[in-house]
Amino acid sequence: MDQRRLLLLGLLRLRRMHGYQLGEIVDRDLSYLADFKRPTAYHLLRQLLREGLVQEQRERQGERPERRVYSVTPAGEQEFLRLLQLQLSSYQAGYSPGAAGLMFLEALEPSQAARCLRQQLEELEGKLTLLRQAAPTHGHERGGYALGLVLARMEAEHRYLLGVLQELEKGV
Repeated sequence: MDQRRLLLLGLLRLRRMHGYQLGEIVDRDLSYLADFKRPTAYHLLRQLLREGLVQEQRERQGERPERRVYSVTPAGEQEFLRLLQLQLSSYQAGYSPGAAGLMFLEALEPSQAARCLRQQLEELEGKLTLLRQAAPTHGHERGGYALGLVLARMEAEHRYLLGVLQELEKGV
């Protein structure tokens, strides 16, 4: 299942938006939830428009140029609910991008591998700090459960990498 369709339909279900607003949200807020970039969002938006799941209206505010504003159609609402139920009722195992490097860790000298892992951990700690600051304090607040899941996975990865680093530093 392509969760990006769910995310776009869900965002447009919350409120009507022009493409630039949607792209900003994808770039700023969805990077932790999906491998989703602005060009992909625009491509997917055009696809949803062709499928009749999203509608486009042109609007002008004052002297500004005319903009295209998108919203979910009744068919899009049905598709959103279908995708939402599918997403919530099934488990989709994800891959871990760092696993490939760990597979060949022994190709490096232990001190070099430890230095690389320390650098990765510093980067991860920075992202964890930002995510903790952004996460709502209650799960039911907008995006709280999703950010909570992402945060829990990142914290588990952090603990695991710390353990690997400690093994390397012991010379095991």
